This record gives sequence, structure tokens and C-alpha cells, in this order.
Amino acid sequence: MKSAYERALEKLESRGIAAPQQEALGEGQRRQIEDARGRHQAKVAELEILHRKNLAADPAKRLEEEEKYRVELRRLAERLESGIEHTVAADRAPRRCALMCSTASGEGVAAGAAG
Repeated sequence: MKSAYERALEKLESRGIAAPQQEALGEGQRRQIEDARGRHQAKVAELEILHRKNLAADPAKRLEEEEKYRVELRRLAERLESGIEHTVAADRAPRRCALMCSTASGEGVAAGAAG
């Protein structure tokens, strides 16, 4: 049984449209992402230790502390995601920009015609 993704790819190919290519991450990118995940895990562990230390016996303060903890966990997760997206995009953006910039300004076309 084929997945919806596989069926969609077949449909594209039957219409003569090339399937999207997924570029593999480079070794440097993988290392940067691994480092970011390691730093994230360390920050989460630190946050958890501080959270346990700050838990109050008063139920109202305890609820407030729990909410702060959840907000901070979400913020850290969003920062990790953003960092990973930036790492992946940073490698691909220069190539796209170089191609688009050279063809948009006509330099790439003019240089090809002159050569």
C-alpha cells in the first residue's frame, strides 16, 4: 500500500513534473544541529533543576511557577527549531541568491552570451 506522498509523487511524474529533490545535510550542518540539540538538552536540564528548587508549598505560587516553567520550555524548543531551520537555510540560501541575483541583473545571461 502506497502512502499519500508516494501517490502524489507518481501523479507529478505522470504529468511530466520532476519530483522535488531533498538535499542531504552536510557534515558541518549535522555537527551544528547536534551541538544545538546538546545545548538545548543542557538548558532544559538546568531549567528543570531550577524549577524543582523554586516549587513552593503554596498552591497559587506553585501554579504560577508551573506556568513559567512551561512557557520557558516552549521558548527553548522554539529557539532550537529556529536555530536548526537557520542552519539548514543558511547553506542553501547563498546558492539560490547567487543564481537569482546573477540572472535577475542580467549578468549571468550577458556573461554567458559574451563568452
